[in-house]
Amino acid sequence: MVTYLAYPFDHEGTVSMVAMAIEPAPIHFRTIREVFDALPPLPGFRAEIIGGNLLVSPSGTPEHFLIGGELHHALHRLCKERGWHGTYGPYVCIDGPRDAVQPDYVMWEPGCRRWGDELLSSGVLMTAEVISPSSVRTDRADKLRLYALGRVALYLLIDPITESPSVTVHSDLEDGRYRAISTVPMGKPLYLPSPIDFELDTSIFMV
Repeated sequence: MVTYLAYPFDHEGTVSMVAMAIEPAPIHFRTIREVFDALPPLPGFRAEIIGGNLLVSPSGTPEHFLIGGELHHALHRLCKERGWHGTYGPYVCIDGPRDAVQPDYVMWEPGCRRWGDELLSSGVLMTAEVISPSSVRTDRADKLRLYALGRVALYLLIDPITESPSVTVHSDLEDGRYRAISTVPMGKPLYLPSPIDFELDTSIFMV
Protein backbone atom coordinates (compact mmCIF):
# COMPACT_ATOMS: atom_id res chain seq x y z
CA MET A 1 0.00 0.00 0.00
CA VAL A 2 1.23 3.48 -0.83
CA THR A 3 1.91 5.57 2.26
CA TYR A 4 1.35 9.33 2.18
CA LEU A 5 3.32 11.28 4.74
CA ALA A 6 1.33 14.34 5.69
CA TYR A 7 3.04 17.43 7.06
CA PRO A 8 0.33 20.03 7.81
CA PHE A 9 1.17 23.69 7.53
CA ASP A 10 0.62 25.91 10.54
CA HIS A 11 -0.79 29.44 10.45
CA GLU A 12 2.60 30.85 9.45
CA GLY A 13 2.89 28.54 6.45
CA THR A 14 5.54 26.36 8.08
CA VAL A 15 5.52 22.60 7.79
CA SER A 16 6.81 20.50 10.68
CA MET A 17 7.87 16.92 11.18
CA VAL A 18 9.73 14.93 13.81
CA ALA A 19 12.94 13.90 12.12
CA MET A 20 13.40 10.20 11.44
CA ALA A 21 16.80 9.26 12.85
CA ILE A 22 18.13 12.71 12.01
CA GLU A 23 17.58 14.76 15.18
CA PRO A 24 15.77 13.90 18.39
CA ALA A 25 14.02 17.29 18.42
CA PRO A 26 11.33 18.54 16.02
CA ILE A 27 12.56 20.14 12.83
CA HIS A 28 10.64 22.91 11.09
CA PHE A 29 10.48 23.15 7.32
CA ARG A 30 8.95 25.78 5.10
CA THR A 31 8.18 23.51 2.15
CA ILE A 32 7.67 19.86 1.28
CA ARG A 33 10.77 20.17 -0.89
CA GLU A 34 12.84 20.91 2.22
CA VAL A 35 11.34 17.86 3.93
CA PHE A 36 12.27 15.72 0.92
CA ASP A 37 15.82 17.04 0.80
CA ALA A 38 16.30 16.24 4.51
CA LEU A 39 15.08 12.63 4.32
CA PRO A 40 17.56 9.94 5.37
CA PRO A 41 18.12 6.90 3.13
CA LEU A 42 15.03 4.67 3.03
CA PRO A 43 16.22 1.22 1.89
CA GLY A 44 13.50 -0.68 0.05
CA PHE A 45 11.40 2.43 -0.55
CA ARG A 46 11.17 5.21 -3.11
CA ALA A 47 10.47 8.75 -1.90
CA GLU A 48 8.97 11.25 -4.36
CA ILE A 49 7.14 14.57 -4.40
CA ILE A 50 3.98 14.24 -6.49
CA GLY A 51 1.38 16.96 -6.65
CA GLY A 52 2.93 18.75 -3.67
CA ASN A 53 2.69 15.61 -1.48
CA LEU A 54 5.56 13.53 -0.17
CA LEU A 55 4.95 9.97 -1.32
CA VAL A 56 6.84 6.94 -0.01
CA SER A 57 6.19 3.66 -1.79
CA PRO A 58 7.82 0.20 -2.03
CA SER A 59 10.71 0.03 -4.48
CA GLY A 60 9.17 -2.95 -6.30
CA THR A 61 9.29 -6.72 -6.69
CA PRO A 62 12.11 -8.57 -8.47
CA GLU A 63 9.82 -8.87 -11.52
CA HIS A 64 9.31 -5.10 -11.45
CA PHE A 65 13.06 -4.53 -11.63
CA LEU A 66 13.48 -7.19 -14.31
CA ILE A 67 11.11 -5.31 -16.60
CA GLY A 68 13.06 -2.09 -16.11
CA GLY A 69 16.27 -3.98 -16.77
CA GLU A 70 14.89 -5.43 -20.01
CA LEU A 71 13.95 -1.93 -21.19
CA HIS A 72 17.45 -0.69 -20.41
CA HIS A 73 18.96 -3.61 -22.33
CA ALA A 74 16.67 -3.03 -25.34
CA LEU A 75 17.58 0.67 -25.58
CA HIS A 76 21.25 0.40 -24.61
CA ARG A 77 22.62 0.16 -28.17
CA LEU A 78 20.40 3.04 -29.34
CA CYS A 79 21.69 5.23 -26.50
CA LYS A 80 25.29 4.38 -27.34
CA GLU A 81 24.79 5.15 -31.03
CA ARG A 82 23.25 8.56 -30.31
CA GLY A 83 25.37 9.53 -27.34
CA TRP A 84 22.42 9.45 -24.93
CA HIS A 85 22.16 8.10 -21.40
CA GLY A 86 19.49 5.69 -20.18
CA THR A 87 19.13 3.93 -16.85
CA TYR A 88 17.13 3.47 -13.65
CA GLY A 89 18.02 5.59 -10.63
CA PRO A 90 18.32 9.31 -11.42
CA TYR A 91 15.71 11.61 -9.95
CA VAL A 92 13.89 13.97 -12.28
CA CYS A 93 12.93 17.43 -11.06
CA ILE A 94 9.72 18.68 -12.70
CA ASP A 95 10.28 22.15 -14.13
CA GLY A 96 7.91 24.58 -12.45
CA PRO A 97 6.60 22.95 -9.26
CA ARG A 98 9.98 21.29 -8.50
CA ASP A 99 8.29 17.98 -7.71
CA ALA A 100 10.85 15.15 -7.55
CA VAL A 101 10.17 11.77 -9.17
CA GLN A 102 12.28 8.65 -9.67
CA PRO A 103 11.20 6.88 -12.87
CA ASP A 104 11.68 3.16 -13.42
CA TYR A 105 13.73 4.23 -16.46
CA VAL A 106 14.87 7.61 -17.74
CA MET A 107 16.64 8.59 -20.97
CA TRP A 108 18.39 11.93 -21.42
CA GLU A 109 21.01 13.74 -23.45
CA PRO A 110 24.41 14.60 -21.90
CA GLY A 111 23.60 18.32 -21.91
CA CYS A 112 20.44 17.93 -19.84
CA ARG A 113 20.31 20.68 -17.21
CA ARG A 114 20.21 19.80 -13.50
CA TRP A 115 18.47 20.86 -10.32
CA GLY A 116 21.23 19.89 -7.90
CA ASP A 117 21.76 16.17 -8.58
CA GLU A 118 18.40 15.81 -10.36
CA LEU A 119 17.76 15.96 -14.09
CA LEU A 120 15.48 18.84 -15.09
CA SER A 121 12.43 17.36 -16.79
CA SER A 122 12.42 19.71 -19.78
CA GLY A 123 15.66 18.12 -21.00
CA VAL A 124 14.57 14.49 -20.52
CA LEU A 125 13.87 12.47 -23.68
CA MET A 126 11.76 9.74 -22.11
CA THR A 127 10.61 8.42 -18.77
CA ALA A 128 9.13 4.96 -18.20
CA GLU A 129 7.09 3.54 -15.33
CA VAL A 130 6.17 -0.07 -14.58
CA ILE A 131 2.76 -0.24 -12.95
CA SER A 132 2.55 -2.20 -9.69
CA PRO A 133 -0.47 -2.73 -7.41
CA SER A 134 0.63 0.18 -5.21
CA SER A 135 1.25 2.62 -8.08
CA VAL A 136 -1.77 2.29 -10.39
CA ARG A 137 -3.22 5.77 -9.83
CA THR A 138 0.18 7.43 -9.47
CA ASP A 139 1.56 6.04 -12.74
CA ARG A 140 -1.61 6.30 -14.85
CA ALA A 141 -2.76 9.75 -13.74
CA ASP A 142 -0.44 11.70 -11.43
CA LYS A 143 2.85 11.02 -13.22
CA LEU A 144 1.21 11.31 -16.64
CA ARG A 145 0.19 14.84 -15.69
CA LEU A 146 3.56 15.70 -14.14
CA TYR A 147 5.68 14.44 -17.03
CA ALA A 148 3.56 16.38 -19.51
CA LEU A 149 3.71 19.50 -17.32
CA GLY A 150 7.49 19.11 -17.08
CA ARG A 151 7.82 18.75 -20.87
CA VAL A 152 9.27 15.22 -20.87
CA ALA A 153 9.15 14.31 -24.57
CA LEU A 154 7.81 10.73 -24.20
CA TYR A 155 6.17 8.82 -21.36
CA LEU A 156 6.23 5.01 -21.61
CA LEU A 157 3.81 3.15 -19.36
CA ILE A 158 4.30 -0.60 -18.91
CA ASP A 159 1.31 -2.38 -17.35
CA PRO A 160 1.98 -6.05 -16.49
CA ILE A 161 -0.67 -6.39 -13.75
CA THR A 162 -3.99 -6.04 -15.56
CA GLU A 163 -5.94 -8.95 -17.02
CA SER A 164 -4.68 -7.92 -20.47
CA PRO A 165 -1.12 -6.57 -19.97
CA SER A 166 -0.25 -3.67 -22.26
CA VAL A 167 2.38 -1.05 -23.07
CA THR A 168 1.48 2.57 -23.85
CA VAL A 169 3.51 5.50 -25.12
CA HIS A 170 2.35 9.10 -24.64
CA SER A 171 3.85 11.66 -27.03
CA ASP A 172 3.28 14.85 -29.06
CA LEU A 173 3.36 17.44 -26.30
CA GLU A 174 1.31 20.60 -26.64
CA ASP A 175 0.22 23.04 -23.94
CA GLY A 176 1.27 20.73 -21.12
CA ARG A 177 -0.57 17.66 -22.46
CA TYR A 178 0.32 14.61 -24.51
CA ARG A 179 -1.88 14.67 -27.60
CA ALA A 180 -0.92 11.22 -28.96
CA ILE A 181 -1.42 7.90 -27.18
CA SER A 182 -0.48 4.52 -28.64
CA THR A 183 -1.18 1.24 -26.81
CA VAL A 184 -0.37 -2.35 -27.78
CA PRO A 185 -0.96 -5.67 -26.04
CA MET A 186 2.22 -6.77 -24.29
CA GLY A 187 4.12 -8.94 -26.74
CA LYS A 188 3.44 -6.78 -29.80
CA PRO A 189 5.87 -4.18 -31.23
CA LEU A 190 5.35 -0.56 -30.17
CA TYR A 191 6.79 2.36 -32.10
CA LEU A 192 8.39 5.02 -29.91
CA PRO A 193 8.03 8.26 -31.92
CA SER A 194 10.36 11.26 -32.15
CA PRO A 195 12.78 11.98 -30.61
CA ILE A 196 13.38 8.26 -29.92
CA ASP A 197 12.23 6.84 -33.29
CA PHE A 198 12.55 3.18 -32.33
CA GLU A 199 10.39 0.07 -32.59
CA LEU A 200 10.27 -1.62 -29.19
CA ASP A 201 9.60 -5.36 -28.96
CA THR A 202 7.36 -5.47 -25.88
CA SER A 203 7.61 -9.27 -25.58
CA ILE A 204 10.73 -8.58 -23.51
CA PHE A 205 8.45 -7.49 -20.66
CA MET A 206 6.76 -10.88 -20.38
CA VAL A 207 9.05 -12.03 -17.58
